[in-house]
Amino acid sequence: MKQTPNNNFMTSDMLEFEDIYNKTNNAIFFLANLICPNSELANKLYFSIYNKIYMSIPLPKDDEKANELLDRIIIKQSVIIITSYSNAPIFDNKEDLANKFDEQMENYDKIPLEVVSKYAKPEFTSKIIDIFNQLLDSEKLCLTLLYYRDVPLERMAKYMGITLACVKHIICQANSDIELQMEKETGRRSYPTPSFLPTIFRRAEQLSHKTNPPPNLVETCTNALNFKEHRVEQESVAEFYTDEHTLDILKGPTKSQIETAKKTGIVTVVIAGVIIVTIIALIVLPYVFDESYHYNPYGSISLKELSYETSRERVLHDRYQDPATGEYTEFSLRFLWDGDYEYSITKDGYKLTLLKGSDILEDYAFCDCEDLASISLPENIKSIGRYAFNNCQNLKGLDIPSSVTEIGDTAFRSCESLQSIHLPDGLLTIGEEAFQSCRSLTQITIPKYVQDIKSNTFSDCSNLTHFTLLSSFKTFDLDIFGDYTPIKRIDLPDTISSLESYDLSIINIDFYCRQGSKTEETLKACKAPNIYYITD
Repeated sequence: MKQTPNNNFMTSDMLEFEDIYNKTNNAIFFLANLICPNSELANKLYFSIYNKIYMSIPLPKDDEKANELLDRIIIKQSVIIITSYSNAPIFDNKEDLANKFDEQMENYDKIPLEVVSKYAKPEFTSKIIDIFNQLLDSEKLCLTLLYYRDVPLERMAKYMGITLACVKHIICQANSDIELQMEKETGRRSYPTPSFLPTIFRRAEQLSHKTNPPPNLVETCTNALNFKEHRVEQESVAEFYTDEHTLDILKGPTKSQIETAKKTGIVTVVIAGVIIVTIIALIVLPYVFDESYHYNPYGSISLKELSYETSRERVLHDRYQDPATGEYTEFSLRFLWDGDYEYSITKDGYKLTLLKGSDILEDYAFCDCEDLASISLPENIKSIGRYAFNNCQNLKGLDIPSSVTEIGDTAFRSCESLQSIHLPDGLLTIGEEAFQSCRSLTQITIPKYVQDIKSNTFSDCSNLTHFTLLSSFKTFDLDIFGDYTPIKRIDLPDTISSLESYDLSIINIDFYCRQGSKTEETLKACKAPNIYYITD
């Protein structure tokens, strides 16, 4: 259920604003803290961006136009806040490294993730972020926009009010500064900055949100509305930033804006009512009039009248005809996805392929989709949200793309038919109870960069017998399997110095480790009776 703060900031556009907020909140909060020299300034930037987003609601439906508007807001507000703080322009007109930047990009081959991933270790991440924080404001801003938000260089130049050559010069200089400092820290040349900085940003974002979580929706709305209490000096930047998307953030909504929003709300309610009635009619009428069913020669029935889409929600109804008996089985699917997709209908349900769309599979995206038999995710997905596949009881297998770094809480809980799942090497975070009650899962491997596994993550997985941990944990807690531990074999890394929550159940577990390792010493100290050795 959506929350509505008790103020005038959220009016009839609340749902659309909340959708944008949910998609962008973590990223904008991390971005603000990354490029601002102190937390007070970071909060000003964060709240000013959301005030501006609200003033721009509704955003264009076209993804590219919406992204450009968001980038413009982020760039403009970042430059305004930082310039106001320093009381001086953050850009100069240097362009002499622009050609060198073009040469670097032209000759640059992307280094594989498995090579670069070592930079995602906490000691490297903090070291590189420390180096990053020592850069000039202009360098921090340009690097963050390029490597964290993938903002095109031309767009940066346009909304910063500088030349494209100047943007290239800044990025080239920043890359060189980071590589030089890394060489001083490590005693050797590092990989090119473009190869590891995106990985570092993703890892740093994960670590930052654990210790410094973003405000919730109500807090953000209230503080953004009251941003006028945190005034930024407009005069110092007024000459340079003059278009309509600049410092009107310093005041709350005007009376005319509020009145307009109220009128818009009335119109929106009427339109929504018409849409709901239409949808109900589309769902009911095909059952009343049999001629609305359209048969195809492949043994299935496509009920196009029963399907509809909004900008995010897709609702599908279809039927599968058994070629042997001629009997029909009806299936339905309601899910959240803002991009393209393809599907086919099988005897087990929908076989779905997600195409171009967001890089985040949002919370509850496929929650309770019991007729989902299989799904293919796009390669750009970075995060799988909370409850994303909760209670998808017929989902049997899933390969998670290599781009995914985060799996949210209870993401796959009660996927009782899930027999296999491949976790990518770049995965960093697994949420609490992420695989609880996956009763068909027989084995799973935890990749080497996962930082933590919460208690009960695999509880009630009654057929999970083989567990492999590749991460360099110091403590391994059997509590991740809950009260009942069906595990027969556990493969551990060399680094385990503590075994927790063990009892008589370890008598039935075969532990595999490397001979002579710290893990072997720990297992022997815990009197584990069945210790076997891993050989290369």
